Amino acid sequence: MRRVCRTFAIGRCMDPEEAYGQLRQKLDGFFLLNPDFPSGEIEEMYRLADVAGSERFHEVGALADRLIRAFVTSPQKRIAAATLEEYFQHLDQSARLLVAKGELGREPGGSGSSAHSVALVPSELYTPLEWCRVLNSAQVPHGLIKAVEACRRRNELVNTVLEYLFNIMLRLDTDKAVAWQLGFLEGNRGSLDPDVVRDLINAWLGREDVPRELLGWAEAWSADDNLMQQWPQVVRRADRLLCRHALRCWQGATNARNSALAHLQLLIRNRRTDDEALLRWLKSALVDIGECILRFVSLSRSAETDAATARDEWRSGAIVREIARLESLFTPVNLTADLILGVPDGANLFAVAFFGLVGKGKELWEAKLAEFAEEAVRRAFLTALRDGTSPEAIVRRLTFGDMQAYEKAMAALDIVTMNFDSIKQREKVVRHLAVYYASYHAGRLLGEEVSRRYRNLMRLMHEDHLRRVLTPEHFEDVMGRTILRELAVVAADARRFLTRRRALESSLEELIAAEMEFIQSIRVRRLRLIHTLLG
Repeated sequence: MRRVCRTFAIGRCMDPEEAYGQLRQKLDGFFLLNPDFPSGEIEEMYRLADVAGSERFHEVGALADRLIRAFVTSPQKRIAAATLEEYFQHLDQSARLLVAKGELGREPGGSGSSAHSVALVPSELYTPLEWCRVLNSAQVPHGLIKAVEACRRRNELVNTVLEYLFNIMLRLDTDKAVAWQLGFLEGNRGSLDPDVVRDLINAWLGREDVPRELLGWAEAWSADDNLMQQWPQVVRRADRLLCRHALRCWQGATNARNSALAHLQLLIRNRRTDDEALLRWLKSALVDIGECILRFVSLSRSAETDAATARDEWRSGAIVREIARLESLFTPVNLTADLILGVPDGANLFAVAFFGLVGKGKELWEAKLAEFAEEAVRRAFLTALRDGTSPEAIVRRLTFGDMQAYEKAMAALDIVTMNFDSIKQREKVVRHLAVYYASYHAGRLLGEEVSRRYRNLMRLMHEDHLRRVLTPEHFEDVMGRTILRELAVVAADARRFLTRRRALESSLEELIAAEMEFIQSIRVRRLRLIHTLLG
């Protein structure tokens, strides 16, 4: 059926055939492959597509095939493909040399990539540590590295005319456009161009009615580790698409029982699900998770130490309430976790949140660290006084070679005796040196604190402990939930990552690989949850 005539802003009524004729003339300009169209002209194309109807959709589909073929065979794409091919050859050669040295377990075989992977990615799927070793040992010319980085940056920053064309197809007829896109993806499985995939996802991001089959392709791209390494912008776009639709599914099945969930639902209803807004919410939610874990630990330990009131109804109910709050936050935090993993030190922030070392919990630990440092420095001065060691020697040792800090501390000593002239003066130096002492030992002490909190958390979440501190009804309720098992897995991954991250004997490759493996574990858990929510 032909679509009825619509009125443009200029007040003139246009026939669908006339609208299609004008649209078709404008589409021919896409073959110049220049994406710098004026925004007014693009909006006019969209209005023409709304009027033109779907009768001539097959012609637009044929034009899209020709345009994509012209784009992927253009000189700039051929140069990019040749550049990346040379780059991957260097990586394969590096891998073979590592195999010969016994530092890599297998030859590059070309069978490791996902069947859904786009083109222009490494043929072999390496583990994070293998990938770091291959990159570190590859003798890639500096100019080639810059050229590959330029290709990656172009994929992140420069859109193509294909995004406009995909939007026009969706406006002409959504069902036919989806069928065409699914056929195109299936027909080019494994050889899709990353720019084409990115523009296709961008077209889907502007719509709320994305079919489940298309979301399945987004899941596949989001799970492709090779794609994540070479074309991260494609994965980020797929993550955004999956996150928005999964959050809508979560919202429809969830009743907000706290302010954090109510805030997120308000963002979803108002369609304020941009990266910046969701990242702010996620950071706040991680603080809430840390506080929940601290309250759960505090309540459980108090119930454990007071055997006479271990099964008090109020205490048992409070513990269950904290577990329920953790469970309600766990799903949306995992759905949006990819946002924080891409910011500097984001993986570390995500990890320490599950040990209560964010927000007020972090402030309390830092206050205890400062108190411990002051006590240690004060004890060093008292021991030096007993042993006859000069304060200057203690100041020199505790400033760790920082001459500016040394001179500032020495200015507080008596210039004649080189000793303290009062306890007040000594305490002033103690506070000054405690900052450097705490900074020097913070890494080791934080590692010990994480290990201690991990052991406590695992013990307090154990079934035997919960049976002792909860009433039978509350115990059955908690055992019917999955949150404790999921929390135990996340805490174990986070502790392993934080331990490896601060291991002084680890090489740079191992440190980077530790973070990559932790991020992969979070992304796998997130995708599994999204798949369940989307059905």
